Amino acid sequence: MKRILYLAVLGILFAGCTPKTDSAKNGADQPGETPKTAGAATDEPGKPALDTSPTDTPLVSQLPAELKHDGFEYYGLANEQPIEIEVTSAPNGRTLTGTQTTKLVSFAGGKATFRRERTGNLESLGVDEYSLEPTGIYVTSSTVAKTKDRYLEIPAKLEPGKTWQDTTEIE
Repeated sequence: MKRILYLAVLGILFAGCTPKTDSAKNGADQPGETPKTAGAATDEPGKPALDTSPTDTPLVSQLPAELKHDGFEYYGLANEQPIEIEVTSAPNGRTLTGTQTTKLVSFAGGKATFRRERTGNLESLGVDEYSLEPTGIYVTSSTVAKTKDRYLEIPAKLEPGKTWQDTTEIE
């Protein structure tokens, strides 16, 4: 009996939740109307502005093609949904579990800034910020270590067997 009551309450709650129509998602007031771009900043003159969510965050799908390179794909920057992760340390066998979420924060000057946050035991890995650029992905800040400058995390072009070097100074 409790289960049926629980399902009925859930049904009532979800009945009031309706998904936005495509016109509401893209900022148009009426179906078929052109989406609004008020408040959205364009990165380059003559190019359309990036559509933004209610929090003025650009949509990942609207980033320029030159930023959607191999590094972007490999790093999974198109996915803003939480990912369940399990990390096992080789030396001591310690396992960390939790979720990791990467969100697009801003887009300006031909670069996109992403923030990666973690939950559960993964919180010990900190929060990182990345700069997505045509040449690759760069770490710009981390809560677990202070770096003197940004450093290359992964290059834009990935080829089997290819290596890269970067120097990082950590305080």
